Amino acid sequence: MSLSHLCISQLLRKGSEEILSSNASRTHSAPLPRSVVRLIIAQTFSIFGDDFTEVAIAIFALDVSRHNPAALGLVLSMVFWPGVVWSGLVAGFIDRLNKKVVLIAGDLGRAALVISIPFIHTLVWATVAMFLMYSLATFYRPVVRSVQPSLAGDPDVNDRANAQMELWASVAQVVSYIAAGFLILKFGVVFGFSVDAVTFVISALAIMGIHAGRDFWAPTVEAMQGRFLTKIQEAVQYYRTSPTLLILTAISILAMMALGGANVLTAPAMRSLWNQPTAHYSWALVAIALGAMVGSRGLQRWLRPKNYRNLMIIGFFGLALTMFAVSHVHTITAALIILFFGGMLNVFFNGSIITWIQRTTPEAIRPRVLTLRGLILGIGGGLGAFGAGVVARTVGLVPAFTTIGVLLLLGVVGALRLKPYPKAPGPG
Repeated sequence: MSLSHLCISQLLRKGSEEILSSNASRTHSAPLPRSVVRLIIAQTFSIFGDDFTEVAIAIFALDVSRHNPAALGLVLSMVFWPGVVWSGLVAGFIDRLNKKVVLIAGDLGRAALVISIPFIHTLVWATVAMFLMYSLATFYRPVVRSVQPSLAGDPDVNDRANAQMELWASVAQVVSYIAAGFLILKFGVVFGFSVDAVTFVISALAIMGIHAGRDFWAPTVEAMQGRFLTKIQEAVQYYRTSPTLLILTAISILAMMALGGANVLTAPAMRSLWNQPTAHYSWALVAIALGAMVGSRGLQRWLRPKNYRNLMIIGFFGLALTMFAVSHVHTITAALIILFFGGMLNVFFNGSIITWIQRTTPEAIRPRVLTLRGLILGIGGGLGAFGAGVVARTVGLVPAFTTIGVLLLLGVVGALRLKPYPKAPGPG
């Protein structure tokens, strides 16, 4: 463990020195536009709900299935499979929908589904409900990602907005993980899932409060024109003509496979490797989220176009080391320390990838490109979550964590193939 920590520390120190030495500009102090702030608030509560559901459904599924990691892997893989099923369809007509309606309906629909889980109280319905919730997310997420740069107005402002979003997402994760573990153990699953549903309602109310004009939310005349298949073909063609987008998407698949798998393994590892009750699963998630908070603070300073590639390399390599290390410790303290570093490093590559894609994709095609990306990532995440559960049950948790580390190292290889972000032309 000490050797792994030493490697991580050296990697972070070297990468940070390289980034800071090439980054003379300081973080801008001007406030973000009010509409962007409200979108961040909405997303913070929506993420709180997603993460609360993650803890609640893990505890629920393990209890109902008598601690079967394969059953947990099946339920949690529903986070990803809806993107595989629906994203191709969504990409063809998402530009024709009112964006505000999509976001509000997505939040309210998820609230209704999550509250149904403890009342029906079967593993089958929990799996179906998760599939339906993330089917709504297939519409929701690309709209949010495409709307934010337009609300920000300026690419540099959007970089700052993404860094702020990573920070508040981390705060939401910490609070949701602590709250979920406490509320479900103290008051039961019905109360816990009820609180979960309320967070989605709050997110919907925050979206309602964004005043950007009807024309902003409504589909454009151009978006209403053209055939369904033509819309999809245009997005596919954009991928084919953008080598950078292809590489960013490929390493995103590896990241989703790794993160989906790690998410499944953490709950059974709490009991089998770290000698804790499964209900303490939320401790591990809190450690990850606290690390993400620290990483997000660094991201606010370092998330600039010239640093995107370096941040990805540091994040992928460091997180691979944490996956190798965390499966070889048998105390909860050591595991939580390693997971803290993992959460910090995860933010580095996630924030850099999505910001790079947003900055370089034209606004007119951005929702379709992000929807197709959701389809591709859904395949990776679903395979990672379900595969990790099967591998853990078949050959054990340690080989499963090791496989995840190897996937992340492949992400390093992909990031090294990226050309540095082109410098903006100088004045005159």
